[in-house]
Amino acid sequence: MQQARAFPGFWQSIGLLALIASFQMIAAGLFAAFGMRELSAGHLALVNFITISLGIWLGLLFSKQRFSDVFPLRFDAAPIVFAAVVTMAGGIILLSEADNLMRTILPPPDWLVRIFENLTTGEEGMFGSFLALVVVAPLTEEYLFRGLILNGFLKRYTRLQAILLSSFLFGAFHFNPWQFVGAFALGSLFAWLYVKTRSLFLPLLGHALNNAMPLILTKIDVNVQGFSSELGATVEFQPLWFDLLGLILLVSGLWILQIQFQERQEPADSDTHDPFLDGEEER
Repeated sequence: MQQARAFPGFWQSIGLLALIASFQMIAAGLFAAFGMRELSAGHLALVNFITISLGIWLGLLFSKQRFSDVFPLRFDAAPIVFAAVVTMAGGIILLSEADNLMRTILPPPDWLVRIFENLTTGEEGMFGSFLALVVVAPLTEEYLFRGLILNGFLKRYTRLQAILLSSFLFGAFHFNPWQFVGAFALGSLFAWLYVKTRSLFLPLLGHALNNAMPLILTKIDVNVQGFSSELGATVEFQPLWFDLLGLILLVSGLWILQIQFQERQEPADSDTHDPFLDGEEER
């Protein structure tokens, strides 16, 4: 008797994401019915937490797996955490420059800039922005994309395919081209970290650090052209030395991570032929 294929596959994931998006539109409609057409950061946090959690719960039911199997959470050794933070710091710098390039080629509409500014500057309340960006977004999105979806993909596709496909869906789920590139790149990094550690801890940490950066920049006196500038300001590119710093941090962090992963017996990679990424399908 042939064993049922793991849930979700690619098209099943698209269906699940469409269902979550419909939940979000219904929630937004309910708020609009009460005269709240522009949601605060706190309300966005509430809507996203409820709708994405509902989608995760439904996906877990269809997967017929235990919560701990789909959403493993174990703390990693200090050197690995340090290297992951260094990698994230470099990635944040380089993706900031990529965002500058994207906004130069395709300027975002004013209404979208206003939404981002309200959410990332904490103007409507720092607690609401912190809750939406640093708590709810990492928890819900990592459990959905690196937990439920990537877990299913790893049982259906090669590791490289699983990482790229799940990251593509992560980028697409942001529903705008200005966030797609950054979300796809970070999603690929988080997915690789999950494959290497079989834990959501580092993806959660990296996601929270990335989302916290705009809030941190509003509270500290740092002025780096193109990095700490306001979203609505004229697009400026970062200094070359700052981009080089980002590249050095990214490469150094990945190098340290790879050394750490090679030095320990990993549950997923003990039989790997490629030290960076095994392309064979998991069974």
